[in-house]
Amino acid sequence: MTIWKNIEKIIRKQKKVLKEMTSLSSTVTKTGKKTPSNPTITTTSPAIQKSTEGLSKMDKSGMIPTMQAMQSTLTAVQDTMIMMQEKMSSNHTELKTDIRALDQKIIGIQESIQTNTQKIKKMEVKMEQQEKNLDTVDQKLMAQNRELADSITQLEMDRASFYLRFQNIAEDKEEDLGQVMAELIAEVLQQDKLDIIKEIDEAYRVQTNYARRNKLPREVHIRFARKK
Repeated sequence: MTIWKNIEKIIRKQKKVLKEMTSLSSTVTKTGKKTPSNPTITTTSPAIQKSTEGLSKMDKSGMIPTMQAMQSTLTAVQDTMIMMQEKMSSNHTELKTDIRALDQKIIGIQESIQTNTQKIKKMEVKMEQQEKNLDTVDQKLMAQNRELADSITQLEMDRASFYLRFQNIAEDKEEDLGQVMAELIAEVLQQDKLDIIKEIDEAYRVQTNYARRNKLPREVHIRFARKK
């Protein structure tokens, strides 16, 4: 990742700076302690001796404390940089641990999403199959309903072929509906009553909306016997 590259660059730069500062500190220390290597002059004039003593005093009173202060400052800076480096290294380690944990969570979420996606696909396939099955059942039911409707229509047609309906036939609690209707039909057709009775298979009354609404006697339905 980019963040790791940046952190590693910072740490390398810090190490380089520390190395340079350590080298500079060693050089300054050596310079502060350096003494003349070839003291060949054994006798000097009073003026030269005074100048030398002045330089010696300046070196002792001014230069050495300045070098010591620089060295102390460099040491403090070096310690601070080391602490910063250790802290950044610790933060780097913690950040890596957190990112690993986050990566594991992301992997777990991705696996859950993949599992749920597979389950959803299976459910979609099942639902499609169920829809196909329902369509097949609907088609079968529609075909059966059409067949049933055709059968009912045919039955009604068959019944209508052998049924007669009569309205406004006075009702009597003790009536013999078959005899009454046979007499009426024989009179209209001018046939023998016994012959009509033989043709009648069933005679009964039916309450209709028309009769109820107009307060009329119930209709009389007569079903004649089928001729073979």
